[in-house]
Amino acid sequence: MAYYIKKGSSPKQEPPKKPSKGRKLFLQLLGGVIVIVVVAIIGIVNAVR
Repeated sequence: MAYYIKKGSSPKQEPPKKPSKGRKLFLQLLGGVIVIVVVAIIGIVNAVR
């Protein structure tokens, strides 16, 4: 376990971790927006019917 932590703290492992975290947050935000849009479209369709 400690061996993996020591390996993970190497500078080569550091850069890819930061963008992936930002990408995850962006995808979560995008997913939330898509859900809101879909719910709004369903609501409009039901109102029109």
